[in-house]
Amino acid sequence: MRVMWIRIYLLAALIWLNIFPVAAQPPQLLRQLPGRDIRRFSVDELNNVYLVDKKNGITKYNAEGDSVAFFQQISLGPVGAMDVTDPMRILVYYPNFLQVVMLDRMMAPLNHVDLKMLGIRQPTAVAVSRDGSFWVYDYLQVKLIKLDRQYKNVAQSNDLRILLNEVPKFEMMFEKDNELWAYDKDKGLFIFNRFGDFLSKIELPSATAVLNIRKEQDQVIYTSADLISVYNLKDLTLKTLDVMQVTGEKPRAVWITKDHLYVLGPGGLNIYNVTY
Repeated sequence: MRVMWIRIYLLAALIWLNIFPVAAQPPQLLRQLPGRDIRRFSVDELNNVYLVDKKNGITKYNAEGDSVAFFQQISLGPVGAMDVTDPMRILVYYPNFLQVVMLDRMMAPLNHVDLKMLGIRQPTAVAVSRDGSFWVYDYLQVKLIKLDRQYKNVAQSNDLRILLNEVPKFEMMFEKDNELWAYDKDKGLFIFNRFGDFLSKIELPSATAVLNIRKEQDQVIYTSADLISVYNLKDLTLKTLDVMQVTGEKPRAVWITKDHLYVLGPGGLNIYNVTY
């Protein structure tokens, strides 16, 4: 039995090295953030972790695993999306009431935006902008809209039905390198400039529902419940990693950064070190 498990471990190591060739060894468990009622999680560029529980409480943990802040807004319904691209301005979206709440680094509310009052009736995706604004995609108008800190419209796309000859329904967006990347599960990944002008489109190969997506250098990294996919924008190759084969646990969601692997399991969020 011991020999069999050693072989499985070695196989997992080979899989890891094949998918992420810069990694020197398979990931090692660093810590666990407990919580059986975690619905979703996010990780920012400073390795702060944000856990959303079933009561819509958001707990922030620092990189050492210490709980440092908490926010909860019960009256607005479930948290539909979070954007922690900017750790100083955290965007939380509540789709039931079309509300956006901005939080500071200590999870204290900065402002509260009612998208209905701004004429945005069917938002399907939101994203923080590095200039202090934020993006909204209104599926009803088929437009990208950028709002500043005073909620004024500072940029927007033309009607995408005319521009693209199709009607995308973006479910995730993020800003990277002064570009807005918007994902539609059926049509692919669309790229716009900082004014909302369309640049290009990528049809991402994926057989499962995408939960998280981001761009790092020349790669698009996206995850499903238990699979990490890395799509190379230069040679158009796709590499995938089944997290269960590496960690031995069945995850509900996964994420990876340059030095950590995050796996949401039945007992909480397991955080693994990745050595390069």
